[in-house]
Amino acid sequence: MIRKIIIACAVALSLGGCAEFQKLQNGFALVTGPIVTPQQVVIAINAFDAVEATATNYLHLPRCPSASICRDPAITAKLVPAIRAGRADRNTLKAALRANPGQNLSLANVYNDLGSTTSLIVSLAKSN
Repeated sequence: MIRKIIIACAVALSLGGCAEFQKLQNGFALVTGPIVTPQQVVIAINAFDAVEATATNYLHLPRCPSASICRDPAITAKLVPAIRAGRADRNTLKAALRANPGQNLSLANVYNDLGSTTSLIVSLAKSN
């Protein structure tokens, strides 16, 4: 693996052109798979944690129409699985960060799922 990186760097330096270097990077990403940085993962985890806290507070509200401030059962039905899926993705990413401190992770699909779940929860909050 390190040998491939050294060869890729040597080829990139000899190419000199930005467009050619970008092509090389794209080819390298195809070989190694998509990666995410630890910083990206931490930001995604923190964003989910903030949204999850708000969503969990929403779930503590009484069911509609029993109170003027209440939670909609239709939104609750979508929110609960989204929170569970997000927690699973967050826990997977946290475990990977602990196991590989300071290293890029090849868990781009889990990272993308966490981002999608966070967006879903935000959109559900806006619909209420």
